[in-house]
Amino acid sequence: MNSMLQYNTMIREVKNVKLGWLFEQRDETYLRFNYEQRESSKLIYRIPEHQRFPSWKLTKKQLLIDSVIKNYPIHDIMCIKYYEIDGPKVSEYYDIEDGQTRLSVLQEFYSGGFKMEDGRSFEELPHNEQRKFENYEICFHITTLEDDDDPKCVHDMFERYQMGEPLKDHDKFWNRKDTPIVKFAIELIKSGEMDKYMGTKNFSSQNRKKLSDITSLICLIVLWSKDREYINNTYLSHYKSLDYELTDNDKTKVRQFINYYFEIIDLSYTKYDKQKNEKCIYSRLGVYLGHILYDYFENNTIDNASKVDMWATFIEYTRRYKTLIQKDKQLWNNVEGNPTWSQPKYIGKRCERIIEFCNHIQANTLEGFCEIHGIEMFID
Repeated sequence: MNSMLQYNTMIREVKNVKLGWLFEQRDETYLRFNYEQRESSKLIYRIPEHQRFPSWKLTKKQLLIDSVIKNYPIHDIMCIKYYEIDGPKVSEYYDIEDGQTRLSVLQEFYSGGFKMEDGRSFEELPHNEQRKFENYEICFHITTLEDDDDPKCVHDMFERYQMGEPLKDHDKFWNRKDTPIVKFAIELIKSGEMDKYMGTKNFSSQNRKKLSDITSLICLIVLWSKDREYINNTYLSHYKSLDYELTDNDKTKVRQFINYYFEIIDLSYTKYDKQKNEKCIYSRLGVYLGHILYDYFENNTIDNASKVDMWATFIEYTRRYKTLIQKDKQLWNNVEGNPTWSQPKYIGKRCERIIEFCNHIQANTLEGFCEIHGIEMFID
């Protein structure tokens, strides 16, 4: 049986649109686009019902505004052109299939919805920067369906727009490999100093996943502040620090912490032998590393030798009793904040619980402590 491919006859065009024109108002009413209107919109640029609502964090919004002010390129907007018939009048409008969050954020800033990282709103920008914003051109890719095109292809196109793999954090760090901190991270990895517990043994230009962990760790150690927004390994949290010029003292500081951290893990395996199929990678800032790092800088009540023993005991117990900080995460019962939150405040609260837990181990009163907090001590 012969079959023929069905080709769409859709028309594609490209045009540039200035933000000032797109967001123009008359009598406080938007003329062409309003991100707060969806199904009810009668404007020329519309957000279709199937689009998700914007959920960007403030830092990401501010970065987009900064890109526009600096005249950096941003992603294009994908639209489908439709025609609306009202009696003898035929008018066109565009459904935004990809990029509505970017447009929404830009309009939100333009209308005073949030401020830039330096605390300035649009109205507080100097005249030349306001004009830069209003004259910034966004590229619109517009598709028009012909009569014989299957309307379902719109959904197909929307899904394919979303199929592109976003750049991972480790790729973003690799893009900055010539900056002092990333360069030092790569140097440490290639030296083999991190291999024992950080999973860096197979690192290469093609396998660069651990670069996020090591680069972020260096940033946190040399620029420690518990006022930092997050203790994590994301590019967004650390990219501003990458140009920091490391001194020999900074590099020594990093190596001292790594030796301290590895001493803790070594001692844990002395207390409790490696079990069958147990993975010995401890590079995640969201688990042991971030908490030990916080305690290293913020806990001045005991000396480092005592801390090493305390943390080794804690790791030993969590390796044996998987429900403590994995699976059910029972150790965090009644502790302020979600167990996955990486703000210093919440990591500090979990550190307090860990210290309390280890003190009860030492005092031989762990059973009562676990009963109070609903912690079940059993081995999987």
